[in-house]
Amino acid sequence: MHAAFAQPSYPAAPDSDEPDITLGVAILSRWPLHDQTVVTLPARHRDWHSVILTARVEHPRGPLPVVATCREHATVYGDDRIAQARQLADLGTDPAFDGPARYR
Repeated sequence: MHAAFAQPSYPAAPDSDEPDITLGVAILSRWPLHDQTVVTLPARHRDWHSVILTARVEHPRGPLPVVATCREHATVYGDDRIAQARQLADLGTDPAFDGPARYR
């Protein structure tokens, strides 16, 4: 397996005596991953920002762009959720992610 990981993510990591505990988003693939990037999501109501993780999977039928994220979950922060959804939609429709991979 091939893996990519980025942090932080929602919800926040729990307070713990274990310093190695982190929460984030991951992409796991049976094929190699390339062009991994991390994009920060907007957040006006938190003192930290969750991330979007992107990668290009080296699929046998051609490069396959993959996006992983976790948006704001608290309903009281709806404006952040909307801003994050817009950023994710912009990223998902970016021509840089177009490619020849076709699936049936």
